[in-house]
Amino acid sequence: MQLEETCRGRDLPDDVPESPQLDEKRRVLEARVKRFMEQARRIIGDRKFSMWKGSVVTSVVGTFLTQNVTDQLSSNAFMNLAAEFPLSKNGSNVKQSANVPLIKDACDLGESERADAGSTDEGGNCCDKGIEELIAALRTGELANWGKDRIREVLYDSFEKPTAAKIFSDIASMGDTSHWNSLLREAYDNGYRKGNTDDTVDWEALLNSPFAKIAKCIQDRGSQFQMAFRILSFLIRIKRDHGSIDLEWLRYVPRAKAKRYLRSINGLGAKSVDCIRLLSLRHRAFPVDTNVARIVTRLGWVELEPLPDSQEFHLVSAYPVMADIQKYLEPLLCKVPANEVYELHCQQITFGKSICTERRPNCGACPLTAECKYYQSLANRLASLYIPSIYYITSKHARALLRTQYKLLLQPDICFCRPADSILTISRIDLK
Repeated sequence: MQLEETCRGRDLPDDVPESPQLDEKRRVLEARVKRFMEQARRIIGDRKFSMWKGSVVTSVVGTFLTQNVTDQLSSNAFMNLAAEFPLSKNGSNVKQSANVPLIKDACDLGESERADAGSTDEGGNCCDKGIEELIAALRTGELANWGKDRIREVLYDSFEKPTAAKIFSDIASMGDTSHWNSLLREAYDNGYRKGNTDDTVDWEALLNSPFAKIAKCIQDRGSQFQMAFRILSFLIRIKRDHGSIDLEWLRYVPRAKAKRYLRSINGLGAKSVDCIRLLSLRHRAFPVDTNVARIVTRLGWVELEPLPDSQEFHLVSAYPVMADIQKYLEPLLCKVPANEVYELHCQQITFGKSICTERRPNCGACPLTAECKYYQSLANRLASLYIPSIYYITSKHARALLRTQYKLLLQPDICFCRPADSILTISRIDLK
């Protein structure tokens, strides 16, 4: 397909905003991107594009699992799912049929399987019949006939209040999604043909497994019941709307439409959608997570409101909202080659986790301190205290004196410090 702006079409979008002011901002930002990439490659190495394995469905579920947890916990959760529901060489171990019962009744499970399925760290009986009936009703579309009171009663009887409230919120936000099947027909018109996808998890087998069994696979990451429900509701939706658990056709539709479709999936926000678009669909996108937001703010890539009462930048405790930063940067990065945008995203995440951390950043190893507002603010503060910005402690007496009079920041051998009684904090700084 060579039409519109798909992954097989033109690299640049059709609706690039143009103005002399934007062109100048793009020129400045592109120069900063180039300098950052040069320095990051020297420290981190090559982070050029590496094709994700697995399907788009895998990417969506993987994105669910990464939300608000560490990489280790999310990776372990996904590997547990892959181990519990492996995909055989001949495809799914479950015959695809709309008539296959979604959840086995607890009484049909063996003793050991029932014990595992009923395991919970929230004190809720997560494999009770009410939850099974709720999931089954969700699959058949009968959940709309239950009424809010009945749904709430089942959830609050099965889970603790915070978990029940979150799942109820997910259910309340659901709507009719059948109209999206027209996008699948458009993909077929554009050349899509369904084939076998190299995948890791047997999603059909997972779809037809007990709710509690899925929750147990991912319990180490936390929020397992909400996440299990979110995964199941996502699989149920695409199976009901499109006849199979497959989203590879999103590669054959215009990028703007693919983006709107992904945003319609419950649990996916702007950053999550752009991660899937960039890493799985190979669209032009620049997801902004907490690491990226911190780096671009400190390096001055986004315009900020003045700090109140001339407060110091290095004492800011919260940076602008990630979605606002992403919205600000998108039109400025739209002419940067897609492969460079991908590498920039990967480099900044690694740089933010290893050097430009939220607390105690390793400024001594950073090659960009000349451009960093955080570093310059801290250096100015130290200068006002008549303390060198880099002070090597060589004597036991000096070390003991500094420990009693100052709070030490960063490395113990490179001492950035300020008086312990002059600590200030600022709740948030916002974009202009």
